[in-house]
Amino acid sequence: MNSFREGQIQEAGAQQPYLRNVWYATAWSKDLTDAPLLKIILEEEIVLYRKKDGSPVALGNRCPHRFAQLHGGKIIGDNLQCPYHGLQFGPSGNCAHNPHSEHRPAAAHVKSYPIAERHSLIWLWMGESERALPDLIPDFSVLEDPGHSVVRGTLDLAADYQLYNDNLLDLSHSEFVHPALLEEGNLDRSVTKVEVKGATVHFIRDSEKEPATGTFQRLICEGMGGKAGDIVHTRHHIRWDAPSNLYAEITQFWQDKKSVFTNVHVATPTRRGACQLLWSAARTFRIDDAKLDEFVFVGMSRVLGKEDAPPMESQQTYIGNRDLLSLKPILLPTDVAPVKARRILAKLIEEEGARPGSSTPRSTVLSEHSTQ
Repeated sequence: MNSFREGQIQEAGAQQPYLRNVWYATAWSKDLTDAPLLKIILEEEIVLYRKKDGSPVALGNRCPHRFAQLHGGKIIGDNLQCPYHGLQFGPSGNCAHNPHSEHRPAAAHVKSYPIAERHSLIWLWMGESERALPDLIPDFSVLEDPGHSVVRGTLDLAADYQLYNDNLLDLSHSEFVHPALLEEGNLDRSVTKVEVKGATVHFIRDSEKEPATGTFQRLICEGMGGKAGDIVHTRHHIRWDAPSNLYAEITQFWQDKKSVFTNVHVATPTRRGACQLLWSAARTFRIDDAKLDEFVFVGMSRVLGKEDAPPMESQQTYIGNRDLLSLKPILLPTDVAPVKARRILAKLIEEEGARPGSSTPRSTVLSEHSTQ
C-alpha cells in the first residue's frame, strides 16, 4: 500500500479558485420543466428552463434593469419574463421584448451559458463558451442503461465539494461512520490500491471472504439469491475526474455469480464552503422491484445525509475559506487517493489561470508530497 513520508504540504492561503472550463452537473433531467429553476454554481445565480421543443436554456438570474431575480418570472414562448418590469430575454440572453417601448437597449442582455443534457443530467459550462464540447462530459451512460434500475437524489451540503471528493476516495471511514454496511474489522482485512491514469484517480478496495451480514452486502447478495452469512468477495472501484465527478462500482463475487451496484456522485460547488450533491444508485438485479427502489433510496439518503454529511459539515466550520491542506493535517496511508485528486485539481486550476487571455486568476499549486 502507498504511504506518505514525513513532511507536510507547504501551501498557505485561501481556498483555491474554481476550475471553469469544465462541465458541471446542476440538475436531474426529470427536475427541469418549462418553469424557471434557480441554481447556484461557482457563486453565480443561474436560472434554467426548457423551451417549447424541450431543449434546456441557462441564463444569468439578474435582470440588467433593476437586478430583480429572473427565476421569479415566467416563461413566455421561449423567453424568460422578468417578474418586476416585464422585460423578456430569449435563450441567447438578448432582450426579446420591452413592454415599455419599441426600443430594446443593447445593454439589455443577460449571460447565456452553454448547456447540455446527457445521461439524465443537465450540464453547464462555466468557462469559455467556445471550449464547451459535449464530448467532454463524463461517461455516466449507466444512468440510462435499460439493464439497470436507477434511483436518484439531490442533497445540499454545507461543505466544500473537495471534502466530498475526500470522503468517497477514502473509504476507511466506512467502518466507523456506516457500521450497518460493514463487519467490524473490515478495514484491517481489506487491500487497497490507488492508480493515476492521466488526470483520473482510481481507488480500488478488495474485501475477500467477508460474510454478507451488512446491509449493503445483504442487498446485493440476496438480489442474486444468497442469504445473510454467505461469504462474498466485494470490490469497490471508485473513479474520480475533476472537479468532482465520481463513479463508484461495487462488485460482489459470490459463488459463481457476480452482481454490480453502481453509484454516480457529482458534487457541484454552489458557494464557498457549500455544494450540491447529485447522487444515484444503479443495480443490475431485481430491476423491476419498486419496493427495492424505495429501500435503496431511503438507505442512500440516510447514509449520505445523516451519516456522511455531519462530519464533513463539521470539518467545514473549522476550515472556513482556507484550503484543507494549508492547515497541515497529519496524513495517513489512507489519504493517498484524496491528496492525489487535490493535487491534480490544483494543477488544472493553475494551468487554466496561466493560459493567455484567461479570466481565471492564478493560484498556488500544492507542492509535491512524496510517496513511497
